[in-house]
Amino acid sequence: MTISDPRFAGEIVTRTGRVYRFDDPACLAAFRREQLRDTTGSMAWVNDFTHPDRWLDASTASYLRSDALHTPMASGLAAFADPAHADSARTALGGTRLTWEDVATAAHEPRHPL
Repeated sequence: MTISDPRFAGEIVTRTGRVYRFDDPACLAAFRREQLRDTTGSMAWVNDFTHPDRWLDASTASYLRSDALHTPMASGLAAFADPAHADSARTALGGTRLTWEDVATAAHEPRHPL
């Protein structure tokens, strides 16, 4: 997959070493939940919105969902390493802070309401 904006990129690395790349964290969450039958030993990574050259463990990142974020797949979802950065972005852009569990649950619902 071509990554059009690295601020929103993510990838899954399976236990066998297969890599799946995504240009939106919501797509990564939906794929992981819907397509990977066994996630044992796999890792999900997302780029830090404020430092797109840094990978974050998707399960420990803080997320912001905002209509003001124009993401490649229109989820409006960005990941942050530092919860304070997510709060600053929420103050500037509006929106809702989410955890990985929130993102993973919402990605499983029909039409991915993120």
